[in-house]
Amino acid sequence: MIALRMMILAVVGALLMTQAHALRRSFVLKPLSERHDILDERDVYPAECQGSFSVPALQAVNDLCLQCENVTRQPDTLANCKANCFSNSIFVGCLDVLELPESEKATYRDHVQLLGK
Repeated sequence: MIALRMMILAVVGALLMTQAHALRRSFVLKPLSERHDILDERDVYPAECQGSFSVPALQAVNDLCLQCENVTRQPDTLANCKANCFSNSIFVGCLDVLELPESEKATYRDHVQLLGK
């Protein structure tokens, strides 16, 4: 009985090792030049933003719009906040709704100006 259990454990162990080895081979990292599953940052950059290319500024104002949508619970807040490259009354309203200090509001306005319109 013990010999049978040992044999079953050996077979199961061998199968697991074979599967692990096969999985390891299927996850070989490719050089970035060969990867087509990732997007270039410029591919997701809003077309209406014709100013400077600044991913940190875009991320900051986008995050502000997401926070505003979470506070207002209005489904169209995010899209309206982002409209016209963030140059709109909804974005300005979000600055007020989130009760940010004036220095932070100025930073967000600078980001919008940098992204351009």
